[in-house]
Amino acid sequence: MQERERKKLRMPEVVGLREEDAQALLRNMGFAPARIRFVDAYEDVGTIVQQAPLKGQLADSHGPLMLTVCRRSYMRLLPQIYQVDASTGNPFLREYLWIFQHLVESVTKKIDGMYKYFHPLECPPDFLPWLASWVALTIDTDWPEIKKRTLIRRAAHLYRNRGTRRAMIEILDIFVGKRPKIIENKWPYTGFRMGVTSAIGEDTIVLPPINLDHCFIVQLPIPPEDVTEEMVVKIHNIINHEKPSHTTYFLQFKSEVAKAKPQVFMQIGAVSTIGLTELRYDAEPVIDEPTGDKTESKKKE
Repeated sequence: MQERERKKLRMPEVVGLREEDAQALLRNMGFAPARIRFVDAYEDVGTIVQQAPLKGQLADSHGPLMLTVCRRSYMRLLPQIYQVDASTGNPFLREYLWIFQHLVESVTKKIDGMYKYFHPLECPPDFLPWLASWVALTIDTDWPEIKKRTLIRRAAHLYRNRGTRRAMIEILDIFVGKRPKIIENKWPYTGFRMGVTSAIGEDTIVLPPINLDHCFIVQLPIPPEDVTEEMVVKIHNIINHEKPSHTTYFLQFKSEVAKAKPQVFMQIGAVSTIGLTELRYDAEPVIDEPTGDKTESKKKE
């Protein structure tokens, strides 16, 4: 996995905040999770009493950050003789107990926050595939994290409309980030037909018989150059997974180049333009012959 870019950031003020709020603030500013150190103080339990680096100092986004959090030491649970020993200048036992308190609270914190593991917007990223299995959803490991969370959150709602136009639009909107347009009972190519105008390679193509009652067009408002081959494969997989099995679809992307419309080249009995000369077939042509300073017009017999 490629390491994220390191950069210098200005340290915010987190003293007085709750531990969870301070970690969230640092994470949103681009810092890596800070290390926690416990201290017995008079402030409210769980609040930050010290920070390193201090407010306003420049710090490495992946550098060591230390937050000192107020906790009640396990010393208060020991017999009085051990508490007196610690208060007379021998802090070894107090500092030694902090080790066990860190270990215990690392477990109890997960137990207290167990409800977050069942919420798609709050669970750790590693638990997203496990949570998706609860709703019988298979998510692609290459999808961005926010798209995974959104799809898991709306999976149960989308199942009620599965196989419909509405469900397909919502899923493609989540994955692509653009709302598609679905045109039902229509096909972009008509194939070769006798008695009508057909431009080979433009509006005609050799196709098997297409039942317009069971086909549709999916139009995505993104240009083809912005779509990778891998993304196209994933879009096809989504459509094939969501569409009714008996239907056929055609995927279209936004094209900035408009195709030229067929124009009449020559038409017998009407005005036709060839190059820059205009000929009329319902009247005799007029020929101009120069004679000195005057031009006489004659009609050709």
